[in-house]
Amino acid sequence: MDDFKISELPFELRPREKIRRFGPEILTTSELLAIVIGSGRPGLNAITLSKKLIEKMGGLKGLAQASLEEIENFKGLGPAKAAKIVASLELAKRLYSPALEEKIVIQSPADVNRFFYSEMCFLDKEHFKVIILNVKNVVIKVVDIAIGSLSGALVHPRELFKVVIRSNGCHIIIAHNHPSGDPSPSDEDLNLTRRLKEGALLLGIKLLDHVIIGREGFFSFKENGLI
Repeated sequence: MDDFKISELPFELRPREKIRRFGPEILTTSELLAIVIGSGRPGLNAITLSKKLIEKMGGLKGLAQASLEEIENFKGLGPAKAAKIVASLELAKRLYSPALEEKIVIQSPADVNRFFYSEMCFLDKEHFKVIILNVKNVVIKVVDIAIGSLSGALVHPRELFKVVIRSNGCHIIIAHNHPSGDPSPSDEDLNLTRRLKEGALLLGIKLLDHVIIGREGFFSFKENGLI
């Protein structure tokens, strides 16, 4: 039955008590979300409402991609609960995407993957970014270069290097995602990397790597001897 109240559950089975006694790992996704929203709607408790919301959005991935308005319009939520959900998901993203106010040093392709994974791995279009670094590989700036269709995105080397020069960057790393989840490079990826490497060389800028991010892992051009 969906109409029972959480307060009617045995004390040890209520989400807040379970998280206190056993930790968050033991709770289902619906139970965790129920703690965030706090209450359900008439005839539907918070756990069931959370379950229905997750199903409607196509899973936790879909919920993370949903807009505030989409969540807000789900029956039983509204502005306050929707804001709590969006804020919680944003905090989760920021945990794995360090703020640039911090001194961030990129030392490996794995660092690039950690830097962007939560932001990029579930996007349904290709997003190209350039990480601009100083001579010590400290991040100066991260710039969005292009957003493409499911089949690819158009990156203009001239526009990319204009941004790098204005930022006084010495080194750059290119990163983009593959919506398919498979990070293996396409012919387009190989050709783009070659063009960017040639352009960087002419301008005295060092292209350190091109990292492709996917749900199934990441691909580093440097690690695979392609830069």
